[in-house]
Amino acid sequence: QAAQAILNALDEQVGRVQNPSAYVIKAVGNARRGEGIGGRIETGGVQATPMGASFMADPFESATVEGLMAPWRSLIDVEAQRALEGAGFQAVQHIIGELEAKRDQIRNPSAYVSKSVANFKNGQTPPGTGGVAAAAATAISRSGPEDEQVRFELNQELSRLPVPLDEKALDALNEVGVRAGLAIIKMLHQQGNKVNNPNAYVMRSCANERKGMVAGAAGFGSLPDPKRQRLV
Repeated sequence: QAAQAILNALDEQVGRVQNPSAYVIKAVGNARRGEGIGGRIETGGVQATPMGASFMADPFESATVEGLMAPWRSLIDVEAQRALEGAGFQAVQHIIGELEAKRDQIRNPSAYVSKSVANFKNGQTPPGTGGVAAAAATAISRSGPEDEQVRFELNQELSRLPVPLDEKALDALNEVGVRAGLAIIKMLHQQGNKVNNPNAYVMRSCANERKGMVAGAAGFGSLPDPKRQRLV
């Protein structure tokens, strides 16, 4: 029921929602807390799974998957949809995120999805993402349900990086938590080509955060000057 309510609301917002994935993630997060348009998604006991997401035991994940896929069902053939649904929660998040990011570049969404799923099952990551980044985005949050939306946002931001972060940088993000981590990765995106070594930038930012260097109203720590990060 919650998934359908969210999808109906998304349909009503057609043309006004620029980032369907973010909209769905926020709506499902609210629903899990008993807030917003979707009502409450319970996580205990036997639950009915939303349409097209029967492989998910967690109704939160099921609703998220259905919401992410809904805008693409008319553009992806049935075989590609089934392949994506069967690939798992992480694969759906990454591949749909890539579809949204590269919408203008992908001429055949069905072929793109099928190839991405095949790569994922063979131990390769979806195009533009990294296995370590995917694992880290799931593991980074050790907080309560209130941080789930932030964790998913961080997951999306990590998947947008041209080159995945290395394990040391991801470990550093894991230590500072999802909220500080999200702020750091967003700042990294804003700096663009000014940062030649994203791993060093992230590690320095996390070190500053751990030292309690508060900068600005966000209080996420003092981020390093990108000019100092021109490391080869």
